[in-house]
Amino acid sequence: MEISCEEANSFEPGSLGYTNGGTGACEISGSVQGELSGSYDECGGLLEVDWTYTDDCDRTITA
Repeated sequence: MEISCEEANSFEPGSLGYTNGGTGACEISGSVQGELSGSYDECGGLLEVDWTYTDDCDRTITA
């Protein structure tokens, strides 16, 4: 996605919801806040949002 320099200046990464599709006691679900990295200036740049979390079964998932 391309955004303007002004938009990049105030960009806030969103949260990402996750679920294993289970129900009741078998459900694993929640959300994790994105982490912003990269750089930009008036000539352009690259910003990246990464989501990393460890679920209830100690599996680390990244997006």
